[in-house]
Amino acid sequence: SSGINAEWPLRPGDMTISDDMMSAIGTTLAAERRYHLFGVVYHHGSHATGGHYSAMVYHPYIQCWVNADDDKMTHLDDKAVLKHIPGRSAYLLFYKRVAFPS
Repeated sequence: SSGINAEWPLRPGDMTISDDMMSAIGTTLAAERRYHLFGVVYHHGSHATGGHYSAMVYHPYIQCWVNADDDKMTHLDDKAVLKHIPGRSAYLLFYKRVAFPS
């Protein structure tokens, strides 16, 4: 797998899938795939049968994360998305495939 390109706009949670993880068809299309994390749904609680859900979504126009928790909307920085908070688990992760400069 290649190193990280210094021009690549990385954000917390971004993901690269290297060619050794691809199927034979996938490796003929590109050496690796790059994805930006743009949304996370969190479960708050200690049991799957109960608890509370919130979501964070990256807003590309204001270039920050927006936290949606019931009727509250707040802006957050990149660190807040991956910060470990006891009782909060990432339930769904949303990624967008992006072009990677060669």
